[in-house]
Amino acid sequence: MCGGGRMCCYTLNSSANQLFSYCLYLLVLAIELLAACQGIEFLRPLRSTTPLEKVYDLVRSVVRPWIKDRFMAPDIEATQRLLVDQKVWEVAKPYIEKYRSEHIPESRPISPTAFSLSASKSASYHHHHHSDSEEHDEL
Repeated sequence: MCGGGRMCCYTLNSSANQLFSYCLYLLVLAIELLAACQGIEFLRPLRSTTPLEKVYDLVRSVVRPWIKDRFMAPDIEATQRLLVDQKVWEVAKPYIEKYRSEHIPESRPISPTAFSLSASKSASYHHHHHSDSEEHDEL
């Protein structure tokens, strides 16, 4: 017994909730990863990017493609193990680092129309206010 009273139970409950959330996120990630790999199966013989193909190969090293229905729990568990052991990260990390070192973040707006919209608003605003001031000058 911790002897901490209410606070101790709250901390334990909070830790249990965090652990539950972590396990749930891990389960969802594993299922999403399996679904992505199965989706790649449907697009063959097309190829994806090298990093995605490497992750695909890793997953396929422990889970074979689904040709027919089967019990999925062992496949999900095997994929969760890849995530827990950080195998997916180990495969992807070099490509992420290479990308970061080769690409300078863009400093322009995401939308190509952002400049044109703000420019047209500004021009419209500028034109409108000059017209009003000219009318007032005439009065």
